[in-house]
Amino acid sequence: MGLLYGDKSVLVVDDQEFVRRIVTTMLTQIGCDKNKLATASDGTEALSAVKEKRPSLIICDINMKPMDGLEFVKTLRGDPVFYQKPIPIIFLTGEFSQEQATAAMALGCQSFLLKPVAPRKLREKLNEIFGGRDDMADD
Repeated sequence: MGLLYGDKSVLVVDDQEFVRRIVTTMLTQIGCDKNKLATASDGTEALSAVKEKRPSLIICDINMKPMDGLEFVKTLRGDPVFYQKPIPIIFLTGEFSQEQATAAMALGCQSFLLKPVAPRKLREKLNEIFGGRDDMADD
């Protein structure tokens, strides 16, 4: 059986190394090619990663320092190179407020995932964005 999302590259941005490792492990378990996964520890590092190799999807924590997820996406969306065809974004957050939701949606965020991330929820979000089928067994 081939990889369900084998042709998709994903950038995982979170200031907690443990979260980056968990999310990338889940991504490989649900059909992403581990060689097409990249990570960054904050928005500044993520900007460099995106410019180096444009990912198919970004999964990004909202609350990070020095550059948080909202500032990262605002900067990315303001770049004319990436404005023409925006990269889909899934925001990760442990705390979710209406203010954050409003700000994220204004930036064109596709979706949100609450921490701790459940594999089935992550798969559902990838299916929404990439148009995949959810015919895999529950974890």
